Amino acid sequence: MIYHHLDAEKGEGIELAKTFEVKGYPMFVLTDSHGAPLDRWVGYASPDDFIKTLADATSDPITVEARRARFATSPTTSDAARLARITATESKLQEAVDLYTRAEALDPAAKGKYAYESFEVYAHGFFKGSVFTAAAVNQAATAALNAPNVTPAQQLELARVMSGVGQQAKDPKLAIPYLKAAVAGTATSTDPKVVAGRRSLMVDYALLVESNPTKALAYKREAMPEGWMEDPDGLNDFAWWCFENKINLEEAESLARKGVELASAGRKKAMILDTAAEICNLRGSCKDAVGLIELAMKEDPKSEYYPKQLERFRKELAATK
Repeated sequence: MIYHHLDAEKGEGIELAKTFEVKGYPMFVLTDSHGAPLDRWVGYASPDDFIKTLADATSDPITVEARRARFATSPTTSDAARLARITATESKLQEAVDLYTRAEALDPAAKGKYAYESFEVYAHGFFKGSVFTAAAVNQAATAALNAPNVTPAQQLELARVMSGVGQQAKDPKLAIPYLKAAVAGTATSTDPKVVAGRRSLMVDYALLVESNPTKALAYKREAMPEGWMEDPDGLNDFAWWCFENKINLEEAESLARKGVELASAGRKKAMILDTAAEICNLRGSCKDAVGLIELAMKEDPKSEYYPKQLERFRKELAATK
């Protein structure tokens, strides 16, 4: 077996990316000696997970074309699941979900076995241009959470992803059942990765489950990386979190302004200026918001976003007079 690494956006990688219809990065394509695809998968993984996937991919080494032909005449659970994974990397997301459903239907003992993988496809489709609705992702997440083979790490990931889904769908409470399950299900774990993942979830748990913004703010501070108070990205991240959750706004504005001072000129400074402007506007300082967003436009004059922000802030300022 030969491993060959290519940048899909440079040199020969560009043409190969077209040949193999690469839709996301990192993409792994297993081929035979003639270059015919045997399997493909996408995404970062731990070494153990990568080895497990590779072992599965090499366990029945026939071409994707041959597997599809075999499945059409003699469908099996293993071929359905393999084709679901492959199809998902081709951005044929509904077909991938249907194949995972078929994989479970072909073997009663496999019920729930692929619920988490199916959820991953739904979540990817939701964040990628809303291919699936938040309700559909929520239904898939519930199935994955109730699956007999769900792991503590998957419980944590379900909660993390559903927090993002709830935020984007403007319905944060969607995450509550997953946060509850993840925090309870990992309470006694000694796995360092699980412990770290659980700790990071406690911010949303305190905010949404316990309805305790003061506690959530304390958890958020604890979760910030070392040196964040002197890092413009860290300052912006903390200030934006405060803005989104309408917590600690006075300090958030001060930290955003500090981030502006520390940021290098250009797009990054413009983004932090926008954060400061949003916080000022939320606090009722519409005049300051206008001034800050005008500075953002100067830092990133090609952006189409900041002129729209300026128009909004000016309208809100006029409404206060």
